[in-house]
Amino acid sequence: METAKSVKKNLRDGRRLTFFVLGIGFTTIGILGLILPLLPGTIFLILAAACFTRSSPRAHKWLVTNRFFGVELEAFLEKRQMRTKAKIQAIAVLGIGITISIIFSDIPLWGGMLVLTIGLGVASYLIGLNPQTKPPTNHSY
Repeated sequence: METAKSVKKNLRDGRRLTFFVLGIGFTTIGILGLILPLLPGTIFLILAAACFTRSSPRAHKWLVTNRFFGVELEAFLEKRQMRTKAKIQAIAVLGIGITISIIFSDIPLWGGMLVLTIGLGVASYLIGLNPQTKPPTNHSY
């Protein structure tokens, strides 16, 4: 018979594995978003960082110090800043997704209004983020 400690350890390990797998998935989508024009990458990389914070310090460190997207992640996580282009892409994809889900689903009117309200809340949060300042350069003029 398992003790309470071993049950808690198994649950904690399962939760860590779940967050790790989600982090890998969000990282993959985020990298694709940096390559594909309509898919926002920054949002998914932020979600990946949150998942790795709860599952793997090593993966989190790799993500936030990455030379390709570490600067953007650090700007958001430390200073709550986001590139204007990334904001526009995220809001556009959000709007397209909400529009498609409302038009092509059989949800009642109140459900559509709920989805729209949540989408407007997310969009207003993104708009409210500070624009990302350019990282300092090593040029001495």
